[in-house]
Amino acid sequence: MLFYIFLLVLILIGIVFPKKQNVFVFLLIILCIFVFFRDKTVGTDVEYYSINFNKINNSRSTWNWYIPFETGFNYLILYFKKIISSNPLDCWGTIGVFYTISCCYFFKKYTKNSTLSITLFVLLGTYFLCYNIMRQCFSTAILLALFTFIDIKSPSKIEKLLLILGILSCGFLFHSTSFAFLTLFPFYIPKIQHLFCRKFMIILLTISFVCFATQIIIPILSYILEHIFVEGKLINYAIRNMQSGENSGFSLVKISMITAFQIYTIYISKNLKNIFLYMSTIGLLFLNIFVPLVVEFARVYELFVVFQIVYFSQLWFSIEKNTNKSYLYRTSLIIYSLFIYSNIILKNYGEIVPYTFRF
Repeated sequence: MLFYIFLLVLILIGIVFPKKQNVFVFLLIILCIFVFFRDKTVGTDVEYYSINFNKINNSRSTWNWYIPFETGFNYLILYFKKIISSNPLDCWGTIGVFYTISCCYFFKKYTKNSTLSITLFVLLGTYFLCYNIMRQCFSTAILLALFTFIDIKSPSKIEKLLLILGILSCGFLFHSTSFAFLTLFPFYIPKIQHLFCRKFMIILLTISFVCFATQIIIPILSYILEHIFVEGKLINYAIRNMQSGENSGFSLVKISMITAFQIYTIYISKNLKNIFLYMSTIGLLFLNIFVPLVVEFARVYELFVVFQIVYFSQLWFSIEKNTNKSYLYRTSLIIYSLFIYSNIILKNYGEIVPYTFRF
């Protein structure tokens, strides 16, 4: 626990010096060191992933020894093992470093205050994802690098084609959660942009929260599954969740806090035609509507938080300084972020506590 308190104190300098480039680089290096040198006990997936890594060789019969990986990820770990290192922790650490750098330079491109973004990256828990869901994070890191290379706010036709190809490739080769990023494209349709007025977005999020609170979606899908014979990974996850009651780690209190804060930022925002606001709202809809049904949708939301971080960071400086509105937003964001960080550490749903180095 002391490690996470130390990390909290360290990372809060991003709020004190939100525009300092040297602080951004320092924090990025620290985060990369922590993720690369973590021990095998930090993160739920490390042990199982390492079994696959240790078994894999050129023979296809050695692939997916313990848990199934996508073809692209199998090739990734095979060639990492052959060319770079036979230690699985080096592979998972490298993926974590790639994810961390890709996220942070995504923030750097789309915000004027990248140090504040890297602070939110830790406090909102997005940084810790690569300690666990490594395939999703590797796939997301590739796409964020693509989003950094291409201006996703107003891409050309060729760039849109590249985005589609990139998302589809990552979805098929590394992890299917990448397909969720296809929700970018409705934003580029002017008529759909006009739908996202303040009242509509608030109503939409309120309805989605009711769906989570009442879990009304579960009996509806149960009925559908009983009358329609459909197979597939997502359907199997849904059936398993209904049978086991698996918990996503998102309590009603936490969902209430997340939804209320998102609605608050929409209420105070001047620019609603913002792709980062749009994507963070889409992610929250995934969370509220589908997580009671399939807990894996929590991973979709958590990956969408990278857009939320950019939006929150932009809002930090878009509100006129030294006004009550500015003070209220900044104070609220700090309190909200500390709440999320404390929830992640104390509830420890991802089993990242305690942190230990591997040397």
